Amino acid sequence: MTDVFVGEYSLAGVTLTSVVPPILEDDGGYLLTLTGLFKDAPAKVLLVQGLDTYECYSSKGGQSYDPRPRNPITMIVASPPVPRGVYTVRVVQDVDDDELVGALTVVARNWKSRVFDLRRVFPPWYKTGPRSLDSVDLLTP
Repeated sequence: MTDVFVGEYSLAGVTLTSVVPPILEDDGGYLLTLTGLFKDAPAKVLLVQGLDTYECYSSKGGQSYDPRPRNPITMIVASPPVPRGVYTVRVVQDVDDDELVGALTVVARNWKSRVFDLRRVFPPWYKTGPRSLDSVDLLTP
């Protein structure tokens, strides 16, 4: 099949080649960078696990659940909160779609690193507790 282009965008098909990062935490809100070949049209980006489907939302204000590609080869979306596991990422634009099977792994969130990140923001005189892992006494046998 030969793709037809208007400007830099494809009119013929949608191709998804990679998803970065391949591992996310389960609480959502993380940016996913999709690369491939996209149309200049709103898209649906879905995370699929078995019969369950979760829709990603745009990382750009005002686009809600209909993100548009940033350019012909890049689309950035934010992940929803999802259960842990391995997901297929599917992109649908108009009647065209493509997917990457097993492209995304969702793991349990890491509370400790987030607590340290938040504590580091406060001024030093705030008694927040340890501000980095180096400040915590490690257990020794």
